[in-house]
Amino acid sequence: MQPTAILLPLDGRIPSVRRREVASTGQESQPWQRPYTSPLLNAAGDDDRAAWFHFCHGHHVEFLYWQVLAHACGRVTAALGAGKEAEADPWLARAEALIRGSGALLYFCGALDAEVYDRCLRPSMEAERDDFSGDMSREFLAMMDAKADMVEALKSGHDELSDRFHAAERVWYAHHGEVVHSLHPGKSLLREKVERLEHEVESFDYRAYVDNVVRSDQALSDYDDYFGVQRSDSITLDDYWTQALEKLATVHSGFAMGASQRDELMRGDAALLAVISELFEA
Repeated sequence: MQPTAILLPLDGRIPSVRRREVASTGQESQPWQRPYTSPLLNAAGDDDRAAWFHFCHGHHVEFLYWQVLAHACGRVTAALGAGKEAEADPWLARAEALIRGSGALLYFCGALDAEVYDRCLRPSMEAERDDFSGDMSREFLAMMDAKADMVEALKSGHDELSDRFHAAERVWYAHHGEVVHSLHPGKSLLREKVERLEHEVESFDYRAYVDNVVRSDQALSDYDDYFGVQRSDSITLDDYWTQALEKLATVHSGFAMGASQRDELMRGDAALLAVISELFEA
């Protein structure tokens, strides 16, 4: 029940290079095979360690989801820009699956008690930064930027595609709301924000969000540091694929969730792996 580190591309994009060096005897293990616990975490027992496992590992898989989702949104935007709606349709279907899968994955991230979150996890985040927030994730910001471009492209007479995208987003916000409410019982500003967003999905301004979220390079680095994210400009597509398989397999090993959420997660995983596998042929 201990997460590993994660290796992500320096530029936040899915790697395209397949070249791999032959492994030498006794080669050091890869980052995603090495156990990782934030040194800021003050885990007092098994419940705390289990909470960290779900929270950290779940976020790692979300990072992969967001990178692949940004790629899918970019393909929709490019196809619509070229006047090829037929090519945009299957990529939007993948984006829908990834959005819903990302929402289902939140139940894995939040599979912990509110008391443990308040006593153990939240203090460790505040020890990293007193303004620690999920929108310090490079992957999340890049994904929101890709969504902003896609939403703009969908406004040009693509109502059916737009409706499908917003339907998937409503599912994500509903799942997000359930998880946040379970970790933040009682009245709070965060709960109020989440409830407001659930009712404003159709009118949410992705571009304004991206433009108004000001994050320093240090904040982005601190967020990576907390979750054990290592960045490299030499990670290969082969390694990215292997890491994704290992991370996804861990989520599915012994974790129980509702039938509909499991279906959403499996469809999301399938879309994620399909996108990566197709890049092998590019």
